[in-house]
Amino acid sequence: MCREEWGTTEEETTSFIKDANACFHRFKIEACGSYQGYAVIIRDKERNPFLVISRVPEDYVSPFYNELQGVSLALKLAMKHRIFHFFFYCISEDLCEYVKLSWAYKRRCDCPPRDNPRNPEKKLDYCVRCLAYSIYEMGEESNADKILFHIDEIFNDALERQGYPWFDLWATERSAKVVHHLAKSGLDQEMRINEIEEDEKIAEILYKEVYGHGSLQEVMLQMKK
Repeated sequence: MCREEWGTTEEETTSFIKDANACFHRFKIEACGSYQGYAVIIRDKERNPFLVISRVPEDYVSPFYNELQGVSLALKLAMKHRIFHFFFYCISEDLCEYVKLSWAYKRRCDCPPRDNPRNPEKKLDYCVRCLAYSIYEMGEESNADKILFHIDEIFNDALERQGYPWFDLWATERSAKVVHHLAKSGLDQEMRINEIEEDEKIAEILYKEVYGHGSLQEVMLQMKK
């Protein structure tokens, strides 16, 4: 896809996604986390990045927790922009396994429905606590309540609010360099194609994954072909 189609404003991005959804465009969403923070990258079906968001939390908990916050943010962005068809990736194999196992087990226990703080009139009929032992196995027992809060939030968003019955998460190391670069910047930022192109380091990393090279000059030459 050419640069103009990716959108340089919120309105252009929303319009692009709306048109792409009509063609059953399959997006790629990558959630990344590290010691410093977390980020989300949204790509088109050719893996061209058109939206990058990074966050640096005020209070450090753990890399696993930051990765989980990235997954939560990614799902909220998918809902915000009404992205219905996408492949979902993160860089932590442990997190992928934990989320997928919890998702598969969410309705297999005998726990009664719970109150829904987001919608008091509707009970939550799934469970996120029966597999909490997995958190202890990963050495995250001191962060269990915070982790379960985000797992609950992710499942509620996927099941109750948007309805992603095919929700799945896959491990990839593709975006590890990007999130480390973004997190180390110490900035909470949202970047579209024009800002991505202006940041030489981000452009080098992101476009090298797509085109096999990373210099801005080479990228611009390739995009004009």
